Amino acid sequence: KLLYYLVAERRILKLTVLKVIDMSPDEMGENGMIFLTILFSRILDALDSPQQVTELFDWGIPRTKHNMDEDGQDILIDDGGLKESLSVFFLHTLKASPKNKKKSKFRANLKAAAKACEVNELDSMVPMS
Repeated sequence: KLLYYLVAERRILKLTVLKVIDMSPDEMGENGMIFLTILFSRILDALDSPQQVTELFDWGIPRTKHNMDEDGQDILIDDGGLKESLSVFFLHTLKASPKNKKKSKFRANLKAAAKACEVNELDSMVPMS
């Protein structure tokens, strides 16, 4: 509940704090799985619209820095594979949630979260700063 409050309610911490968790199915223990399930279920239940979910992910896992390099291009940020890991987590774990029912707010928000975690193929080909 504390992390939810700091990330979603107050926006003191960004979702990038989750980079330290190894989310691969073979490496994540049961406690990690439970923790992430509770955290993201709470976030998806609490936010009122898919747009709010998208905004949270855009803010919480930024793609670029707000300053530019010497050529005037935005500087891309390496999220350490966090978006890809979260996308897999959403599609393999939260998709099976009993809250994921057709036409539910949870389902709409889950789709928005999964879409927000999609990585542009061009972004993955560009070296990160």
